[in-house]
Amino acid sequence: MKAALRHLLITLTGLTANAHADTWGLADGMSFEAQIKGVMPGMTIFTLASGLEQRIETSKLSDDSRKKLAESLGLVVAAPATTASAAPTPAMPQAAPGTASTTAGVMPTVARDPGAMDATDVNMIDSQFGKRGTVIGKVKTVITLGSSGHKKLTFEGTDFNVFISKRSLDQNSDWHLDDLAGKTVQVTGEVAKFQEQLQISPREPSQVGVVE
Repeated sequence: MKAALRHLLITLTGLTANAHADTWGLADGMSFEAQIKGVMPGMTIFTLASGLEQRIETSKLSDDSRKKLAESLGLVVAAPATTASAAPTPAMPQAAPGTASTTAGVMPTVARDPGAMDATDVNMIDSQFGKRGTVIGKVKTVITLGSSGHKKLTFEGTDFNVFISKRSLDQNSDWHLDDLAGKTVQVTGEVAKFQEQLQISPREPSQVGVVE
């Protein structure tokens, strides 16, 4: 069955006996005048201008002749790939006046909140226990609490601190706390106590900013 299929002659339509012969080339540089009569696997059958039938291995045809053969058979010749032009880089959106300014890898800079409590004013902060408040102070150290992964920011001149849970850290990649030591920061969150020590717990990076 396979042998029969390999010798199956595919008769081309649209070619007539009176059609003009085309010029075909061979890979060795020779050329001849003929019409395509048919094709079979690996072989093309031509009718020469003299009327004789000639079978030629398709691989022995020149590149141009193989292309012309494919076009004659109605095969689609793939167009050469074109390189897509690079899309223009979109303009970066400008921050609206009064909003925090951010830079990749750092916490945003913010304007000082006139109602913010000083981190050293423990009595004032204690009066806001259990409430949402804003505290400002100069960071002394940034600590990672062991294997728990929680973060703690301590301030100069006070035991008051900032506590950020590992859960909050994992929920957002915009926390950039490690370079805050020595900077004045403003933190908003719930005022709480841990082992009788006052602390504030921001839940989002937008609640921590460097004061200009």
